[in-house]
Amino acid sequence: MSARTLFRWLLWCYIPFLLLVLALCIAFCAWLIWVFRGSMLAIVLLLPVFSLVLILFVIAMLAGWRMIFRKNMDFDEPNVLPLNVMALEPMGKYVRALAEKDDLPVPDRYELTIGDVASVYEDDDGKNVLRIDGLALACIPKHSLLAIIAHELAHYAGGDTRESRSLVRYGPSINQLEYTFVRQPWLLINPLTWIIRGYHQLLLLALFASSREQEYAADAKSAELLGAKEAAKALVLIEILHRVPWLGIESIGTSMAMHRSKGEQVFGELQQRMKSMSAVDWADAFAKAWKEESSLYHSHPTLKERVKALGVKRKVLMAELGKDTSPPLAMEMPLWHSLEKKLSDFLVLVFQQRQQDIADLQELIRRW
Repeated sequence: MSARTLFRWLLWCYIPFLLLVLALCIAFCAWLIWVFRGSMLAIVLLLPVFSLVLILFVIAMLAGWRMIFRKNMDFDEPNVLPLNVMALEPMGKYVRALAEKDDLPVPDRYELTIGDVASVYEDDDGKNVLRIDGLALACIPKHSLLAIIAHELAHYAGGDTRESRSLVRYGPSINQLEYTFVRQPWLLINPLTWIIRGYHQLLLLALFASSREQEYAADAKSAELLGAKEAAKALVLIEILHRVPWLGIESIGTSMAMHRSKGEQVFGELQQRMKSMSAVDWADAFAKAWKEESSLYHSHPTLKERVKALGVKRKVLMAELGKDTSPPLAMEMPLWHSLEKKLSDFLVLVFQQRQQDIADLQELIRRW
């Protein structure tokens, strides 16, 4: 049985499992009453105690259960800019061409975002949404970005985004239950609590294993469409962007917010920082990413595991670190300048607000 099948089965059984636990609790109370039916004293003492335990246990679970039945489970976030596909052309043309190669689903909507290279999800109306980071458009070579997009389209085809819609209903419920169990110490002495928490741990491990399977499958599809070497190079580039502190949006956004700089400099500054990276910088970042150890609680396989699965040698990737000077996709986008300014101004505004919040908190602590 694959990890994905196991996870789906465990998730499908979650509500029946909780109902079964309640049924067992009620059955146990009834059994005690039957055993001690001849002793009124036992009934007087045991029945109220176990009834109280059952009632408190049900109340604790209701707080989590109610979240499962919420109708509106939107993924919308404040740091995204919804866009018409025409504003991102010719990216839309490239995406459609990739999808046509293997009959993959195409996005119904595009969003420009900050803080993530690319991601996909399914909204409440069942529409496929593709999010692209301004950093990806401005700084990542076009062929590497297309390999990343092919990977994301494969998540549509594999049903991963639909599965996320199911998970988002159960996730808050499970988190709420765990929070309630930890917040109420008296619940931890109840054996039923540990049974449920054990199921949660099993579900979590299956979720991470399923997620890793999905990443391997999406990598394989990206390699099928654009070649294993290109797919591996894209993975390496993403890891390096995440591991070099001064290439991150956090670094430049905080710096510009502190100096009250204009946002239109953000992506130009990022491009210059990438170009200024030496061979040693590239090699050090790659070495750190390659040494990362895998864990049962990782949602993604390590870089080493993913590259090995693609059949690409480490020395091949090391030989090309930082040598891809092909232009980013933004260079082909007629409307990029206006999009860049809009997103950059928004980015600086977000970090300025964050800096103000920090300053207010520091002042509050000082006065206290």
